[in-house]
Amino acid sequence: MASTVVTNTIKSNGRVIPLGTYQLMSLDTSKEFNKIPMAELKLHDGCVAKQKFETLDGDAFLPGSLIEIFMRYEGKNTTEEKIFEGIVINQEIERSEYQSELTIELCDPCVKMTSLRKNRVYKDLTDTKIIKDLISKYQDLKVNEIDDTLYTHPQMVQYYVSDWDFMISRAEANGQLVAVDNGELSVKTPNINNPDLTLTFGIDLAHFDLKLSSQGQYEKIHTFGLDTKSEELALSFPKKAEEQTLGSIGYDVPMLSDTVGATEAQLIHPVPANPFELQSWSDAQLIKSRLSAVQGTIRIDGNGKLKVGQTIKIENVSRFNGNHITTGVRHAFVMGSGWYTYLQIGMDANWFSAQSDVIETQAAGLLPGVNGLQIGTVLGHIEDADHGFRLQVHIPAFHQEGKPSEVLAMFTSLDAGADHGIFFPPEKGDRVVIGFLNDDPRQAIVLGAMHSNKVPNTVKKKNTYQGIFTKSNFQLLFDKEKETVTLSTADTDHTNEQTICINQKEKKINIEDAHGNIIELGKNGVKLMSAKDFMIDAKGDLSINAKGKIKIKGKKVDLI
Repeated sequence: MASTVVTNTIKSNGRVIPLGTYQLMSLDTSKEFNKIPMAELKLHDGCVAKQKFETLDGDAFLPGSLIEIFMRYEGKNTTEEKIFEGIVINQEIERSEYQSELTIELCDPCVKMTSLRKNRVYKDLTDTKIIKDLISKYQDLKVNEIDDTLYTHPQMVQYYVSDWDFMISRAEANGQLVAVDNGELSVKTPNINNPDLTLTFGIDLAHFDLKLSSQGQYEKIHTFGLDTKSEELALSFPKKAEEQTLGSIGYDVPMLSDTVGATEAQLIHPVPANPFELQSWSDAQLIKSRLSAVQGTIRIDGNGKLKVGQTIKIENVSRFNGNHITTGVRHAFVMGSGWYTYLQIGMDANWFSAQSDVIETQAAGLLPGVNGLQIGTVLGHIEDADHGFRLQVHIPAFHQEGKPSEVLAMFTSLDAGADHGIFFPPEKGDRVVIGFLNDDPRQAIVLGAMHSNKVPNTVKKKNTYQGIFTKSNFQLLFDKEKETVTLSTADTDHTNEQTICINQKEKKINIEDAHGNIIELGKNGVKLMSAKDFMIDAKGDLSINAKGKIKIKGKKVDLI
């Protein structure tokens, strides 16, 4: 191979760069499912005698230039094949004692889909239409083929994530893979087809590294979502492993799954979910599982015809014999060593969205973020014109030497707005639950309060009491057992109680003040009881009308 002459042709913005104007030392191109294709060119540049970098000074490799790379063998009647097309994104010049090296980094034009994080809400669209819409925003990208998806989402939300990451995530959720080849995108469900290349050990297969793994191989996959009607987890139809074959291995799936005790897998997303979406999720996990069973690389002589997603057949390698999907193609050329093509088989079973850089850094990267909820204690409150009402809280997790950690926090309410709402702020000493907006520790917000040691009313086994209780002994008490609603006030020592009680069970209403005056409304009528004098003083007319008798009784009755 090293003695075989390899000719390369490089075009910049559609024009061939003359061979005499650059000296290619090496190149490395990489294309994989769900990844942006990349390439690296290393060129000899720089003349000490002329004190000049001719290639670097030229226009051929300026950032943004569209570079096309072609390779072929001399003397083999082979045609020239394009192995990469991309735009220049980086230039680097490095000088050692004896030579200068110019490194050019290229990316497929679809790298533009990764540049910005975006937000968007989609209504009543399938994932296929969403993906097509994402790609259509970039004029220099072309669509080769996109498989249809059936489920129409009432709403789909893209939250602060790049178009590329969102596209990959939605494709993956449907068991699809994204392949990019020289500016053309394909979004397809992987399938084993007739082999595009057969490799036989001992003939044209000499260099390989293949691995068979039983981890992540499941015989069945169950997916669960929340059924809002039953308020229980809803089960999708279990998907059997044998329904999806994405490679040939000398072991059956049950044998591999039994090895690690993973016969059945459960995927749970405890939110309202459509059964069709759950089924797609199950299918997607199964595809990822099967693609991860056999992983590895095969090195062959340079072949520019092979593409990501094609099928290759392996012979005479024991249980690895059979057809496999090519999940990645890499071309490597080094001057004096030759041109090799590395074929990747299989891929990791982890979900794309699990990568750390898909979701934005906590607290927008302005400072280290805070995870989860925290417990705090209210120290007091402040109110100012700029920030409104805020609580002063001590958060034990924010411990600092010498003094309590005091943090200002907003607080939530059942209803809140300008000049209206329900205002029951926690009081000094109350224990509260604290969250943080966008995980920013400076943006604390009290989500609610907790009863730490003593609840405001006696808790019965039946738990019949509910209500509102204040430190000043104002109460609005709902007793489900007695079927009463009681509004009451009392002094701090629980004396001088005044109440209004609505009794649904006995169908009556009682009003009683601290002096012993009582008004009772019941099935027998209205009863007024005065602790001392009883007086009716009307500034206008007073009418007393009864269908029955009127009785007036007293030690002395004066009619004036």
